[in-house]
Amino acid sequence: FSHGVLPVLMASFISGLAGAISQKNLQNGGRNPYLFSSELCIASVLSLSVSLLFSPDGERIKSNGFFDQWTMHTLIPVFTNAIGGIVVGLVTKYAGSVRKGFALIFGMVLTGVAQSINDGLPLSLSQVVGGVL
Repeated sequence: FSHGVLPVLMASFISGLAGAISQKNLQNGGRNPYLFSSELCIASVLSLSVSLLFSPDGERIKSNGFFDQWTMHTLIPVFTNAIGGIVVGLVTKYAGSVRKGFALIFGMVLTGVAQSINDGLPLSLSQVVGGVL
């Protein structure tokens, strides 16, 4: 229980709380969603930088540099993540976090169905049950 259900419940609670607070600030406070996304980005960069100080990857970055072994293909997920963060801020401001959650769930179901069609395999029982839940 403490290694499965409880952490998922806590993560869901914290995610819902963060969504409600973000939505309140963006919709009622009149905050700029681009600025809000930038502030979240800065907080993420700071927390990841602190975690790098205590990891083996941090040592490798100190010796070889941050952009060691980067290629043009490395930039694809970087830009995709940046654009996704801006879109999430805009969706939260104009649609709300509940609609955003339903859109996310619908996208996951749609992705599972598209993958099933692409692979030529029927949906498994766990996929159907997960989609219904």
